[in-house]
Amino acid sequence: MTKNYISSLLLSLSIFLLLLMGVLIYLTYSTNTVFRNDAYIINATGMIRGSIQRLSKFELTGCTQVCDDISDAIDFKINDILKINYVDEHAHEATQFSKQLKALAESWQQLKILHGEYRSNPDEKTKNEIIAMSEYCWSLADTLVMNAQITTEGKLERVKMFYPVSVLIVLGNILSIFIIFTTVRKKLEHHAAIDALTGIYNRYTFEQVLENEIYRSLRFDRSFTILYFDIDKFKNINDSFGHHIGDTVLIEITKLVRKSIRKIDTLSRIGGEEFSIIVPEISKSDAYKMADKIRSAVENHHFTLGEKVTISIGVAEYSKNMHKEELISQADKAMYKAKQNGRNRVELYD
Repeated sequence: MTKNYISSLLLSLSIFLLLLMGVLIYLTYSTNTVFRNDAYIINATGMIRGSIQRLSKFELTGCTQVCDDISDAIDFKINDILKINYVDEHAHEATQFSKQLKALAESWQQLKILHGEYRSNPDEKTKNEIIAMSEYCWSLADTLVMNAQITTEGKLERVKMFYPVSVLIVLGNILSIFIIFTTVRKKLEHHAAIDALTGIYNRYTFEQVLENEIYRSLRFDRSFTILYFDIDKFKNINDSFGHHIGDTVLIEITKLVRKSIRKIDTLSRIGGEEFSIIVPEISKSDAYKMADKIRSAVENHHFTLGEKVTISIGVAEYSKNMHKEELISQADKAMYKAKQNGRNRVELYD
């Protein structure tokens, strides 16, 4: 009788642990999916935030081709985020995020209309409206990024507190719980730091590395340079061959650039077809040679789409006490100059 009772108890305990393991496996799968979506939302809204004001700057300076490319990238990201089922057990947070996203989408459409009006009639009034609306759209996107990050952190905290604090559960499932937390945290950190398509750093990580490089430069009195480049007429590639071929081009260029830089250099995808490279401990002239080597490698590469692809590169060198934003702006202006001078070029910021 006692043996039967113990056997039944052990069997019941085994079934209980098995069921609990099934619940934990299901939670792992669903949590990873939610965090993957959240990380994508953070990356996408961050890209939108960074592109909106750059777009208006290009629009006001008459660089319509670049504007069209950036505008298409923003449209794609906004539509992509709208398709994601933003899940959160706190309905208010999900509803608030949806409202903010819709407000951004509507304001973005208004900004596009203003851009069209400015192209037809570039007057001062429309220019001021573009600047004001651009700043408003930026603030909306910035709020979305922060809220998404805060909500994601809240979800992670709630996941930690979800599992019952029980000696039996801890003893029976401590390994599973450890695996779950480790996997979730690593995946979240990975998706937040890495561009999903190309597998290189995204803009968020680029800015972190840039800040660290500025600190090193000031502390050890060492120079460094950044390269900014994007793919010439990338919109035409997407329009003519489809976005899947455009994605293939981005991946191929990433592989080409990786072969042309050093291990200590940091390659990042800033957004859309725009990339950056942080090149430490190198002069501007040597950075120019590296940039031209990269440009030549892309120009001479036989791409899958069967067409020639080129890039335009801007080079800027860090000088003491320069702000991060100023250095990025210089590299951006040099890249813009390369496009103005015919594309498929390297230009130094003077």
